[in-house]
Amino acid sequence: MNGDVPLGELLQKLRGALRLHFSDHIYATPDLDARLLVASACKLNDYAPLIERDRLISKEQQEKARAYIERRLKGEPVARILGEKEFFGYTFKLNEETLVPRPETEMIVEEALSYVHKRELSNKMLQIVDLGVGSGAILVSLLKELPRAVGFGVDISFKALEMAVINAKYHGVDERFFPICGNFGGALTGLFDIIVSNPPYIGLSEKDNLSIDVREFDPFKALFAGYDGLKAYRDLFPFIRKHLKADGLAVLEHGKDQAIALQKMAKSADLCVFETFLDMADLPRFLKILGNDRINS
Repeated sequence: MNGDVPLGELLQKLRGALRLHFSDHIYATPDLDARLLVASACKLNDYAPLIERDRLISKEQQEKARAYIERRLKGEPVARILGEKEFFGYTFKLNEETLVPRPETEMIVEEALSYVHKRELSNKMLQIVDLGVGSGAILVSLLKELPRAVGFGVDISFKALEMAVINAKYHGVDERFFPICGNFGGALTGLFDIIVSNPPYIGLSEKDNLSIDVREFDPFKALFAGYDGLKAYRDLFPFIRKHLKADGLAVLEHGKDQAIALQKMAKSADLCVFETFLDMADLPRFLKILGNDRINS
């Protein structure tokens, strides 16, 4: 067999290494991580390690699987190792200049779609802008769900924009996706129906408190926004005031301790703050802003 081993045996051994290493980590998922990494290394589907346990795995594939596990043991997220992450039911490719999209960020997409459906705008040619588009996860998901919408993805990182374009093409929305390299919409004109953003919002003072998978592997520019973490919003709010349609919607993600500060900033910018809403852990993490003709709605 030239060193071949059964898939189940390989999974059990590598899963054990992750279980031991992450035994004190409450939110760790060593079993899932091992299965995904072994499956990818062996070029199999995600569930093959569970249902094809007798499949023989070559020495080369074993070595690749072990290398993946070693990277995970050093704190590298599974999505970074695999180079992709699922978001809103779609798979997005990643590079070193893009954040790993988080499940809670899907709530931006859900809130935007709720706005569209409540106002019966699904068949309208909506104009959407994503400020700090990164991998394109938010904007591409919206374009997939809204087949007549067009989207403008803005990012200061050209490499992030390249990945967003790749993802837009992969999901078949590239003809409605317009990449713009710049800082939070400085190069944009006109009005938009929907403005979305998951900007950098971590203060430099918090850097040492971050988990290693974020601190060491997510791009610095996509994480940190000045000492207090509010720098990006000082650029975003004037843009929203100027470019959000009178009956439009803006949805922004923010840090769990920033809700009150951001409401005050938005009101100072002459915006109507309609709602701060909670993430899946019941923490205040999103700000919904309505166009100024809906202040009393």
